[in-house]
Amino acid sequence: MRNEEKTSFSAPNESAPNGAEKPTGGKKQKASPAKRVAVAGILAALALALSFLESLLPALPFLPPGAKLGLSNIVVLFSVLTASLPQAMAIVVIKSAFTLFTAGGSAFFISLCGGLLSCLVMFLLTRLRQGTLSLVFVSVLSAISHNLGQLAAVSLLSGTSLLAYLPALLLFGAVFGVLTGLILKIVMPVLLKIQHL
Repeated sequence: MRNEEKTSFSAPNESAPNGAEKPTGGKKQKASPAKRVAVAGILAALALALSFLESLLPALPFLPPGAKLGLSNIVVLFSVLTASLPQAMAIVVIKSAFTLFTAGGSAFFISLCGGLLSCLVMFLLTRLRQGTLSLVFVSVLSAISHNLGQLAAVSLLSGTSLLAYLPALLLFGAVFGVLTGLILKIVMPVLLKIQHL
């Protein structure tokens, strides 16, 4: 793995559990709670917008049922990298709640299971091996985890085994994970500006 592809983010400082600090005059100053909530709200709104945009895209015939690009996971991964696990999980819950109102309880449960598992995998990878893993690699594993969480949720709701979909979900999870990881690398400067408003 080449050095230039590795993540340059560290886990949030223990003295600042939300990881939101703003440099002023050579010193770091903690963001106020109100500002952290405001930034989290902006990121949640961005995740919802991406999720809605993705819902407008036509389903591709070669994709297994339920397979999506996962554009909103870009915001979740950014939150895990630069803020905190609770903030990222809050975004997942808000995004899943949107699904509850638009697609019903089953879709909410499936979305929540996939999102929370993906979020936990992101957190463990970025904290246990901070600064040593490629951003794209983390994105791939989190996308695969998201698909596995959703598959487990669907199996639980339907009462039937859906292992036949597993190879396709792993494949497309890896492909879409690479894509969203690359997109995050491109838009990272913009998201950092939002975080440090």
